Formats: sequence, structure tokens, C-alpha cells
Amino acid sequence: MVIKVLESLTPPSSLSIYKLWNKNDALIFLIDLEMDEQLELSDLSSDEKEYLNTLKTNYFRKRFIASRSFLKFIL
Repeated sequence: MVIKVLESLTPPSSLSIYKLWNKNDALIFLIDLEMDEQLELSDLSSDEKEYLNTLKTNYFRKRFIASRSFLKFIL
């Protein structure tokens, strides 16, 4: 197993993520949920916003927004 750490204050580019990804690899991204200014509701679809309203705590709302936004960014 090879572990590579990429530390950055800004989101990595799609190209840099692509270079890290090899066949049968699993990439794990750690996202700082305290960076409120980067958590944008505008990145979410109307269905995702509806689901967001069902989440009970602010922590899970932030986590949902961050993960969906990042997933859309890399795809």
C-alpha cells in the first residue's frame, strides 16, 4: 500500500487528482468543515437541498454540502 499526502489550502485541480489515481486505487479526501466560506449551497440541486433539510445537526449539513460539492468538482 502506498500512501500519498497532498496538503493544500485550495481544492486540488482535476488534473492533479487524475495524476494521483491509478487503477484499483482508493482516494481518501479530508475536507476541513470549518472553512464555511467554501461551503456553497448553490452547488446543490433542489433534491439535494431538500435532503439537506432532513439532516438534524449542523455538522452533518456541512459534511453533506462539502462532500457533494467536492464530488461534483472532481467529476
